[in-house]
Amino acid sequence: MIVSETKPMEEIVELLEGYKKVFIVGCGDCASACRVGGIEDLPPIAEKLEEHGFEVTGWIVPAQSCMQPKTKLELKSVSHLIEESDIIISFSCGAGTQTLCSILAGKIVVPGTNTIFLATTKRAGDFVQQCSMCGDCVLGITGGLCPQTLCAKSLMNGPCSGSVDGKCETYREQDCVWHKIYETLKQRGKLENFQTKIYMKDFSRLRNQAVKKVVPKKINISSGGKK
Repeated sequence: MIVSETKPMEEIVELLEGYKKVFIVGCGDCASACRVGGIEDLPPIAEKLEEHGFEVTGWIVPAQSCMQPKTKLELKSVSHLIEESDIIISFSCGAGTQTLCSILAGKIVVPGTNTIFLATTKRAGDFVQQCSMCGDCVLGITGGLCPQTLCAKSLMNGPCSGSVDGKCETYREQDCVWHKIYETLKQRGKLENFQTKIYMKDFSRLRNQAVKKVVPKKINISSGGKK
């Protein structure tokens, strides 16, 4: 679940300055769940844009804006409206917006949202960040709790000296994640994990992941799904 929020209208108007006809693209998945790019969210946005003097030529909510092949097909139904528009504004996450940039290479596409974080959904409208998508997961060592994300200082080898009574030094109302990691490992009889040195993240791996192509495995159905 990618959490995003709508940009302030003043910023959106500034991004659209110099253009008249605007087409709006939302997203039926994450942005819709965040109430920033769903079917019910775009009409009020269109009204506000028209109040600021823009002509909204139309809008569409693809099922998943980040899915390039499917979104490309869905946009064909409104291609004539997109063609007559001066600019496209995307109400999806950054990946969805860049997907539109790729599909609509001849058009200017600007974001109407700010992408905040990858989230776990606790309940409708209640999101919590638990992963930073670092490309080098240590959850198997730290008891299923990510210190890079859940520690205010992103410390990877134990708590800071400011942690008191299991609480974070930076955010006193928040539990210290390293205290929780210790208690979890103790409960599991895995305190030896604290002897494991976690090295500095190799962020070059993120770049490698960004350009990686996943090739689907060939499955032999007749052999019970074995390769």
